[in-house]
Amino acid sequence: MDAAKRAEFKRRFDKLDTNGDGQLDFIELCRLLKRGNPNMRDADISKLFKVVDGDGSGTVDFEEFINYLYQPKDQAEGDWAAVQDRFDAFGGKDGLDGKEFMKFAQDSNLFDRKFKKTDIDIVFAKVVTKGTRKINWGQFQSGIRLIAEKKECTVQVVQEAIEATSGPKLSGTKAEANRFHDDKASYTGSHTFNEKHGTDGAAHAVSGSARHERLAASAQVQEGSDEIDWGAVQDVYIAFAGTNGLDNAEFKKVCEDCGLFDKSFAVVDCDLIFSSVKGRTARKIEYEEFKNTVRKIAKRKGCETQEIQKQICKTGGPIHKGTEAGFNRFHDDKTSYTGTHSGK
Repeated sequence: MDAAKRAEFKRRFDKLDTNGDGQLDFIELCRLLKRGNPNMRDADISKLFKVVDGDGSGTVDFEEFINYLYQPKDQAEGDWAAVQDRFDAFGGKDGLDGKEFMKFAQDSNLFDRKFKKTDIDIVFAKVVTKGTRKINWGQFQSGIRLIAEKKECTVQVVQEAIEATSGPKLSGTKAEANRFHDDKASYTGSHTFNEKHGTDGAAHAVSGSARHERLAASAQVQEGSDEIDWGAVQDVYIAFAGTNGLDNAEFKKVCEDCGLFDKSFAVVDCDLIFSSVKGRTARKIEYEEFKNTVRKIAKRKGCETQEIQKQICKTGGPIHKGTEAGFNRFHDDKTSYTGTHSGK
């Protein structure tokens, strides 16, 4: 680094050092990082702070600050094992397409003022093999290095941000506010005093937001302590889907053969859940998406996920049904037989 560049960084360092002691404490570094990425969690900053604080003094001096930003390349990258786990969670063994790469960057909180959503498409185009739609693990690593270069930080900083996320974030669609439903002050006729709509008057001012909070809560699907091991469920999934995934009709057969349909979970709910987990242009769902359908079915039926898991495991696979021939009087009614067949 030349003297001019070092002097510029020293000027910025001093500006961050609000108490003028020549050191950056956790709060001061926190302000710096959140200025670039407001969504960065304190726990992630704490982890990064320990890395930057080379001597473990609890503060970061200017030399530590510079050494971290400009450490040699072989020291600028951390272990890739945890990052590869996230890569598999977002794309599986067959790699990531452009849409999945975008979701990965968004869920990992990589976007900031220096690295925007338009940049992710450019990075993907640089690393993907011409004529293909997906990037493999090696190309993904190259993409991470390009992201670090764009963000003007070390690769390790990006790696740590990726490690901080447990995988894809699943979220439902929030219903838009509807004045005719949410603003009960606008109700007329018999609905005005209908106790099923709650109390009347000013109390309805919060009812609309409460409704959306309930909808948002019901849309959340995530792994929980109510789940058992998925191994046996995966065996049943493979029995129905093979290696090609499940389309809507096949998913419906799973629900039917496993006896999942009842008053609280009807065929129309099956279609809605299938549509909510599959990709926008996809026709089939893969195993990880199937697991999410199981969780959503449990939420719909108001039971624990493990109850649905056990019910699926009991089935063991598709139930094959033959076609029963219809009744034929001339064959089945032997009293109508004539000639040599009579009495047989």
